[in-house]
Amino acid sequence: MGVVEVIMNYRLLEHDEVIQSGDEFLEDDAKTWTEITDKSPCSWTIGMKWKGRGLKPMRRKVQNNN
Repeated sequence: MGVVEVIMNYRLLEHDEVIQSGDEFLEDDAKTWTEITDKSPCSWTIGMKWKGRGLKPMRRKVQNNN
């Protein structure tokens, strides 16, 4: 069995895109990304539409297999 390399890339959420568990937001330090899960303090945002205004920048993992 061979080794499969998995590279994780990210893309920013677009206006009106629904926030999903596993999405990440940029913390106030402008360096740290925090994942949103069902158990995180920000779980209330799951299912909301990301509007950009009033919310922190958010990103989603995009998996590329090489």
